[in-house]
Amino acid sequence: GTLGRRPTAVESAAVTSSSDVSRTGQSAAKRRLRWWRSLLVTAVAMALVAGLLVSGRGHAVGVRGPAVSASGLPGVASLKAINYDRADAAWTYVWQRWNPTEMDRDFARIAGLSANAVRIAIQPSAFGWPRPAAAMEKELTRTIAIAWAHRLRVEVVLFDWWGSYTDLVSSDHWARAVLAPLRNNAKVAFIELQNEIKPEDPQAMAWVRHELPVVKHAAGHIPVTVSVTNNGSFTAVEQLAALKSAM
Repeated sequence: GTLGRRPTAVESAAVTSSSDVSRTGQSAAKRRLRWWRSLLVTAVAMALVAGLLVSGRGHAVGVRGPAVSASGLPGVASLKAINYDRADAAWTYVWQRWNPTEMDRDFARIAGLSANAVRIAIQPSAFGWPRPAAAMEKELTRTIAIAWAHRLRVEVVLFDWWGSYTDLVSSDHWARAVLAPLRNNAKVAFIELQNEIKPEDPQAMAWVRHELPVVKHAAGHIPVTVSVTNNGSFTAVEQLAALKSAM
């Protein structure tokens, strides 16, 4: 298995080897757990055509995505995505210790696995809040360009590690600022409003109902979705059904 041998660079982007776990202890174990949870959420979302896509009126609707987008690139339904975190710089450190050389090497190997997309999360705490830092916006733009050099589209996950659901003004401002350079960018496969939203949280759902139309307008033609967790009393499918009902 993966944990019994030296991992490839691509595997290292998401998991650590058993020796890494012994050296880094709980921190590495948490990174591995988060990767598997995120991968499951992504797989379920992809199987259900990226969860819920937003129509032009801002209402959440269940749809079948096309195999090929209007730009001629792989559509949502045909994406084969890998969740991306560097083993030596996970979560916020992907941006705070941004390394384009390592990223280019990893993306090349991801493409070599026949993937056609990478999933990358953005944390307001790392990017700057309520206004993203100019340096971080440049890193995101360059990350998308590096991915595209290997014919990989990018799924951009917004509002990771964030839960200030009553701060609508700041969340609107931040989302518009992050997405302004990406509007209608065909290299972006879709925008995920937030990772693992909880449909049973009324504040979270009120925020989702408010923020989805804002993000959809800022994204232009790029599809917008939101994911749910499978770590709780509900299965992922039940969570998606609850999310749709809550919308």
